[in-house]
Amino acid sequence: MLAHLARLARPLAGLALLALAAPALAQPPAPPPAPGRAGPNFAPGSSATLGTANTTPPPWAFTTSTPSYNSSPTAGGVPWGYGPYGYYGDYGPGGYARGLADVTAATGQYWKDIQSARMSREYANQMSIDTKRKQLQWELEYEKYRPTAPKMLAAEKATDLDWARKYAQNTEIWSGSTLNVLYRSAIRSKYLFLGPNIPVDDKILRGLNLNDQTTRANGGLLKDNKLYWTETLDGEAYDKNRDAFTKNWNLAQQQLGKDGAIERNTLRDLQGNVKALSEQLDASVADLPPSRYIESNRYLNQLKGGVKALENTRRGRPATYSLVGKARNVAEICAYMAQNGLQFVAATAPEDYTAYSAFYLLLRSFEMSVSGVQ
Repeated sequence: MLAHLARLARPLAGLALLALAAPALAQPPAPPPAPGRAGPNFAPGSSATLGTANTTPPPWAFTTSTPSYNSSPTAGGVPWGYGPYGYYGDYGPGGYARGLADVTAATGQYWKDIQSARMSREYANQMSIDTKRKQLQWELEYEKYRPTAPKMLAAEKATDLDWARKYAQNTEIWSGSTLNVLYRSAIRSKYLFLGPNIPVDDKILRGLNLNDQTTRANGGLLKDNKLYWTETLDGEAYDKNRDAFTKNWNLAQQQLGKDGAIERNTLRDLQGNVKALSEQLDASVADLPPSRYIESNRYLNQLKGGVKALENTRRGRPATYSLVGKARNVAEICAYMAQNGLQFVAATAPEDYTAYSAFYLLLRSFEMSVSGVQ
């Protein structure tokens, strides 16, 4: 028990000693001696030698004035009393308050910086979203004006239709292309049978040539069994090939009227005859005026279309399509052609050109009416 108390008393004794020494440690250090003066045990001019003190006090020891000394903390370049590192700080109540204020200010600045960083990050995220939104808007705007195949096709159809209504030329009408543009526009209209009743004469109907859109066939030359040779093709140089084609053409007409189809050998002979005429015309192109070559080449293309129509008879298709007795006005013509998948092809016989020009005016008036165009 006593040993235990002794062990406890040792730390307490140490603390008591520290408490007693605290006032002495808290005292400011003694000022250095005045310049030119020695310490209390030695004075210049005294008789103290070899450790023997001077027993006679110096005159300045009896002065009542306070010795002057340099109280600067950096006298001589070194702070006095605190070593070479100077003053270590204030450990009193004021120093504690200042330290607490500094800690509080540093903590506030830290959280302020944290919030500022968060706000900057949020602003960056918002700017990223805004950039993506603007990019999407730009892509939508670009897609709105970007030329695509459907847009280009729609624009082309609109241009063709406007041209067919206002600026169609005779060659475009006689080829059937202008009639097809107006016919397809009328079919796309929702008011096909609500348009005006425009009657069409049978003479005009007999002059219109049609096919089923699957081939380049044109049976217009088969309607009256006549061939209208051009001046160049009717020349003596073309007699052999022309007469051979005429003979086989008449034979094909007979077979068509008898059996409803052309024989294979006759078809091959006709194909060979028209090929020979075409090659002969191409060989003499340098000797012909351009207008006569173009005229003869166009007629040969019509003959090729007639041979193609005869070829269709071997597949169970009709050589010609007639509108006589099947339609009486423009609306019925458009409806019949749409139901049977037909289209207009080029005029061939001389009377066909007159029929095409007359029907164009009727069809244009009807199409503009059902389309709401004034």
